[in-house]
Order: sequence, then C-alpha cells, then structure tokens
Amino acid sequence: MAGPRFNDPVYGSNVVTGISATGNAHQTFNFNQHFESKPFFLFPYEKNEEFVPRTEITSKLEELLPKASDDFRSAALWGLGGSGKTQIALDFAYNRYSKRKCSVFWVHADSEATFVRDYGSIASVLGINTQGSQHELLQNIRHKVESLPRWLLIIDNADDLSLFGVGSTVRNISKIMDYIPKGPNGTILWISRDEAIVGSLVGVRRGIAVSMMTSEESKALLESTMPQSISDDELDDTVLLLEELQFLPLAISQAGTYMQRTETSVNQYLDGFKFEKTRWNMLKEPEFDRQRLHNNSNSILETWSPSIHQIRQENELAYKILHILVYVDKENITERLVDAAATHRETKQNEVIFESKKREAIRRLKNFSFLKEHRLGDNERTYEIHKLVKDAIRHNPRKESVLDGHANKTKKDSRRLGACIERRFRNNGSSKGVVRQGEEYFASAAAAVVTSAYPHKTHLKPAEAL
Repeated sequence: MAGPRFNDPVYGSNVVTGISATGNAHQTFNFNQHFESKPFFLFPYEKNEEFVPRTEITSKLEELLPKASDDFRSAALWGLGGSGKTQIALDFAYNRYSKRKCSVFWVHADSEATFVRDYGSIASVLGINTQGSQHELLQNIRHKVESLPRWLLIIDNADDLSLFGVGSTVRNISKIMDYIPKGPNGTILWISRDEAIVGSLVGVRRGIAVSMMTSEESKALLESTMPQSISDDELDDTVLLLEELQFLPLAISQAGTYMQRTETSVNQYLDGFKFEKTRWNMLKEPEFDRQRLHNNSNSILETWSPSIHQIRQENELAYKILHILVYVDKENITERLVDAAATHRETKQNEVIFESKKREAIRRLKNFSFLKEHRLGDNERTYEIHKLVKDAIRHNPRKESVLDGHANKTKKDSRRLGACIERRFRNNGSSKGVVRQGEEYFASAAAAVVTSAYPHKTHLKPAEAL
C-alpha cells in the first residue's frame, strides 16, 4: 500500500520521509529524539594560538553574554584602535563555536558595502539562494540566522554608527539595522572604536572598554612574538620599552615582530625608539599579521587614520583641537590649553565657539580614546594623549604638503600659508580636499595656544617641529 503523499515541502526538525512497511513487522519511532546539527561558522581569521588572555575583560564579556542564556543578548567592545578588541572577540568566538556548539558569523561594518559583502558570505555558508533583490537576500539571511538553535554574530569595525541609524535624520536613516538578527538563542557582539556605541546600539551597561594591557599581559604578548623567553639581562630594558609603547597591544606585537625579523635586541630597539626619526621609521613598517585583513594597514602610524578622517568629517573643531594639542609638549593637558586650542583664531566677526560646541568636540575626542580625561577634583580636570597617537598624527601631515604644490616653501612662506589655511579652515571647513593643514601650521598654532593660555610662564613650550 502506498504511503501518504505530500504535495508541498515538508518543514521541521528530524523529518523522516519515505517510510513504508509490509507484513507483520513492528516499527517504533521516537520522534522526540533530538539530533544536533553541526553549527555553521564564518570566521575571517584563523584562531590565534598565541592569544594572551585578558582575564578582566573576558570575565566581563562572559558575564554580559553568558553561555547558558537562551535569551537574545548584545554587548560591545570599544576602545582605541590597536587595543586588542578584535583579538578578544576572536578568542571569544572560537570558544563559543567549539565548546557551545554555537553557529558563529563575523561581518565587517567599515561601510555598507563591506556589510553587504560579508552578509553574502553568510548566505553561501547557510545555502541561501542569492537570487532576487538585495533587500530580500538580507532579510532572508536575518530570518535564517534567527532560526538557528544557537548563534553569535560579531559586527566588527562598527566605527561609523550612522550606518546603523545613530544620529541619522528620518530622511537619511540607514536600513542596515533592519537586517540585524534579534531572535532568541542569539548573541551579538559589536566591536567599535567609538564609545558612543554604548547607550545607542547596546545598553548603557553593556559596553566594555578595552584600553591598555597590564604589565604582565604586555610582557607575555611581547614574548609570544619571540622564539625564546626574554632573558634576565633584557628584563629592565623590556619594562622600559613596554612603558614607551604605553602597553598598547598592536604596538607591542609589531615591535616584537620587527625585532624578530631584523634580529634586533630589545636594547637596540629601545635605543632607536628614543629618536623621533628612527622611531617613526620603525613604527611605519607594516608587519605581516595573519589575524588581520590584507587590505588593512597594520602600521602603527596608519592605524588611526580612519578614525581621524571620520572625526574631521563630522566635527572640524575636534579635529583642530587634537592636531594643535599633539604639538604641545606636555603630558597633562589642562583645560586652559584645551580652551585656548578651541578658540584659536576664532573671532566674533567669524565664528563664536559656544561652550556646548567645545564640549561636544571634546566628547567626540574622548569617544574615540584620543583624549583621556583625568579628574583632579570637582571642577578640575586634565587630559592625556597617547604617545603613539601623537606620533601618528604628527607623522601623517609631514607626508603631505601644506598646500598642493608648495612642499618646499620656506618657514616664512609656510607661516603665510598657515594664515591662508586658517582662513579657509574657518570659512570653508575642509575646503573639499584643496587645503591640507600641515605640520608647520599646527606647530605654530600650538605655540600661540601655549602663550595665550600661560602668558607669564616660560617652562611650557610647544613640541619642536623636527
């Protein structure tokens, strides 16, 4: 006798089809038996076998995104570029995939194009038909991910929050958020350089700041790049080097790789690091990194360029303050210096810098970890800029002429050009790429700012332009 026939597709879990029996045979089927399918995965990088655990951060991450949860949860890792956010997330993702039998997908959100591209890769992994409109494809991917028993989506490089509707107007609001899965049994981990992701894309208590490593973590990371452990003879120099690198993971990793490749000792590297020109030559060298996309530079002097460009696009005042302050040779930057940088060459005839506008500029610099705030009392605070951030910002303008075609002007001409730059800076913003604020202008501005803030003190000097 023919069995039942189904004219439409059969949906469900553990579906049994094509069963027939004749004679006196007895068959028993346990339809409640649970079969776990193998989880899906999409990783852009291989597992980092030399990963140095950062216990405090990983513990907080496990607390916000617990393994046993069946509810939807999200969290964000945020911090300065090069602070190790991606490596922490990568280790977290591999652990979830291997120990939790959890499907894991990784997408890059540098732009809408990279987001859509990586979603297309998810479609291939899940066997989703890519025919039809982009909207239909992205919606199908979202629904398919939400239907999985357990899943983790990592959204990396989510630095431009406007892509996800943060700060967007009704007219230009992005639709990308419509394609982010939110179903049960799911977890989303955001990675961003912008602290503003906390309180917008994740809850105010669901962000984890990723800053510098501890001294022990830093030493372990440096040793992981070397064929042998650091000797007792090099221990003191190692401590000094890690302090010079200010315990920044990317800088430590690159320094170790450079020393290994060039057969340079810690002492020799440290000696070269004392001189700006030599230091820049060492820091600008990109080193091969298998945990990094090949089209992204891992040079220390280039790693913050996208963030600096983004700040310039959205807040010209913040860009100006930062580029002046990096030429002030002082670790603890007072509010008076920040105020002087904000109001430098601003006049009532042109543009009045309102207090709220200055605060917004400082807030954005803090969001991207370019300014670190230290509170000394109820009404007093100072700011700090990472040494290597200073190097990166001071190095990059030097590669360009102040104005196109004027690379070899004298200092006198440069000052004249600086005034021209400032007029265009005030009147035309970035002048659509024609004007480039160079080292000469910002160094000169720093000198004026220091004199304006502290007219009777001579021990405060701007950093010399070399």
